[in-house]
Amino acid sequence: MKLIDETDGDVDGDVDESSASRSTTRRSLGTRDPDWQHFYQKARDGNVKATVVIDFEYEFNNTVERMYCFEDGDTSRVVIHVHTLEVWPGYATANDPATDPTTRARKVTAVNLRRAERLQSCKPGQASKILWQKFWMNPRGCSVVGVPKWKRLVQEGKGGDIQWSWGLGGDVPPEESRLHLIRQEKWRPPLTMEADVKVAYDEVRYVIELGEQLLQQAGNFYVSASPRESSGLMRGAAGSMPVRYKWPDAHNGGARRGPSPAPAPAPAPAP
Repeated sequence: MKLIDETDGDVDGDVDESSASRSTTRRSLGTRDPDWQHFYQKARDGNVKATVVIDFEYEFNNTVERMYCFEDGDTSRVVIHVHTLEVWPGYATANDPATDPTTRARKVTAVNLRRAERLQSCKPGQASKILWQKFWMNPRGCSVVGVPKWKRLVQEGKGGDIQWSWGLGGDVPPEESRLHLIRQEKWRPPLTMEADVKVAYDEVRYVIELGEQLLQQAGNFYVSASPRESSGLMRGAAGSMPVRYKWPDAHNGGARRGPSPAPAPAPAPAP
């Protein structure tokens, strides 16, 4: 997944928290990004449909990365990339029907949002006769949640400080709590930053759970070995469009879960 690896750093929030905190009294949270807010509100209103879940190897540290694809009424797909610290088991093992994908990506780190633009080819003069269809991943996107400089912390062996469990309500990475204490010492009066951060993670938690529900239905989960393969898989398993290639069989398993309740709004920042 070379293309994804090369562009993830641009949108995964891998910025210096110390310099950011010197220039502003508020953490720059990706959930304030207009694209995320637009998508998240559609999800809360029931106007978003998860289409497919794809696992692949993130080559920066050879770990499992999971992507959830959603339709939100536009011609593009909304793609949520979720990083983990789980060692990539290899394509054959990850794609083994005996393995349960619901056991992977339970603890995650950084999450980003991208859009994948629809590309298709039709027979000349016959717009309804689609020969093939795929999606092109726009490298521009936004980091939604994730500890600043998380890649550096991984390289320093502090990966446990940046993990959080999306299945545990209110959970945030330990490093977020540490950074909050630092910000509290730098600014007076005390900030309401922690409430903002928890709400941000709860919003992302809700969207991940929507995507995870697909794993309870056959034909919605795949393991990808290349960007081209992911591009085709993003069409979703419902398959109203012709499929050009034979993809790995989907796996179905795990207990069914529903989405979390809507997170409580963050209190207004102190004047």
